Amino acid sequence: MAQSLGLGTKLVDYIIKIAKDRDVKVLYAIMLADNYRAINLAKTMGFVLTRQEDGTMKGTLNLKEET
Repeated sequence: MAQSLGLGTKLVDYIIKIAKDRDVKVLYAIMLADNYRAINLAKTMGFVLTRQEDGTMKGTLNLKEET
């Protein structure tokens, strides 16, 4: 499995672009708490992370505040 190739970043960029084009206001991402690559990617992309009661991490990206 290829990792560290920037594919995750490109995919999230593409999803954000589509969401903005469709006037989506907020994006959410749910990931396992031990998935450090996904957590770091979400932080880099501007998601605000919170730990959920079930042990997962929830990322929230408010697209209304972005330019």
